[in-house]
Formats: sequence, structure tokens, C-alpha cells
Amino acid sequence: MRSSAMGSEVIFMRTKLSILATIVLCAMVALHACDGGNNRPPAFSTPGSTSAGSGTTSTGTAQTGSSGKQSSSAPVLKNYPFKSERSLPFWSIHLDTSGSMEGEKIVAAKAAIIEFLDQADPELVFALYCFDGMGGTVEMVPFCENSRELIKKVLPGIGTGGRTPLGGGIRFTTEKLREQEERQLGHGQFNGLFVTDGAADDAGDMEQAVKEMNRPGTYGSPMNLYTIGFQLGGTHALAANSVKYLEADDKAGLVAALMEATKSETETIDDLLK
Repeated sequence: MRSSAMGSEVIFMRTKLSILATIVLCAMVALHACDGGNNRPPAFSTPGSTSAGSGTTSTGTAQTGSSGKQSSSAPVLKNYPFKSERSLPFWSIHLDTSGSMEGEKIVAAKAAIIEFLDQADPELVFALYCFDGMGGTVEMVPFCENSRELIKKVLPGIGTGGRTPLGGGIRFTTEKLREQEERQLGHGQFNGLFVTDGAADDAGDMEQAVKEMNRPGTYGSPMNLYTIGFQLGGTHALAANSVKYLEADDKAGLVAALMEATKSETETIDDLLK
């Protein structure tokens, strides 16, 4: 009888622990949804894809209707994966979407990027990355022919939350730039531009990631790091490792900094073509 009672108590305790674990898991999921969990890439499609699943990209899957045909609501990636016979400047913009960017700061940053895209040299090819709120980085828009249009559509829906894993962000950016360098057979300029308002939560990993980014690509092309400190109140640790480090205190200042960063690279290309 005593053994039976003890067995019942063990089962009861296991049941309580199982219920508690379920509650904790649900709370974590809810927290993720509110804390940057909405920074997921939208569903994209590629030209000519008509059946379910045929529009899969590195950032999502084409939306399909009940008929199996591609939904008109799915943004189309033109010339993706992007490849050009011309030597073009590629710029991945990594927007800091950590919790400290919440409120007016992220609103100003998104508005500045949209305004910048309208003014930037038409030769530049862009991609957009941001933090996912869970310690990682997500590719919101990849390099493609119509990336400017897609970035402007995606930006308004991007939220904030979580920490600032710049090391992981730099490593992610480096990987994407190296992939693009291989597609281009080394023809082009490959730049990662970070807009951030704070110190990295993974400072040690950030230092190692910068070293990895400094190594040339498969075809010997450099991977260039640019940083803009946004409403930072001081110099960022990445300043010493950046090709160019700029600061901005408001929307207008950020537009000017983005123009200055990309202008310097464009001028270098023009010089090489003379």
C-alpha cells in the first residue's frame, strides 16, 4: 500500500511538472511574438512560378491560392538570385531592430532608409537584414533587381525587440556577401552597412566576426564594413574596424550618412573606370 501511494505521488508530481513546462513554453512563445518575433521575412515569389512551392526562395515561399496558382499578393523577386555581367556595388543594409530602437527611433530610421533609397545612385544593389528578436539575423529582402521597391514595402512592418547580436549579424552579412561575390565571379564591390544605436551583446563574437569579414572572398574581393551610429551618444566599437564610420542624430542626419557612406564607394568605382 505504501509503495502504491508513493507511486501515485510520483505520477502526480510528474504531471504537475509537465503542466508547468507547458505554461512556461506558452509564455516564451507569447513573449517572442511581442518582442521582435514579427521580424520574419515575407513570402516572396519568382517570375514564372505558378504551382505551390515552386516560388521558394532563401527568404520565404511563394503564397499560393486555392487553385494552386501564385497569389497576386506575393511580392515578386526579379532577377533572383541576382547576377549581372556588370561590376556593380552591392550594399546589404543591416538595421538594428533591438529593443533599444523602439519608438520614435525605429520610426525615424525606417523613414530615413526609405528616403535614402529614393535618392541613392541607381547603380547600387541593396539587400535588407535585421535582428529577429531571438538572437539571430533574418534576411528581409535579398539582393535582387527590384530590392529597393521590396525594402520600402517591408520596412513599415518591421518591429523591435530583443538584444543586439552584432557579431552574429556581421557573420550573417559576410556569408551573404560572399555568396554574391561567387555569383558575380568577383565582379563587383561587396559592402555591409550597419545602422545601430548600441553596443553589441556579443562583443567577443563581434571581434571574431570582423576578422572573418576581413578575409577576401573566393575571387579575392574584399568584404567592406561600414557603420552608422544612430543616436548613439558616443563612438561605436565598430568604428575602428569600419571602412567608414559615421554618426547621425535624427532622420535627416541618417539620410545624409547613408548617402555619404554609399557615395564614397561609388566615387571609388568611378575612379577605377577612368
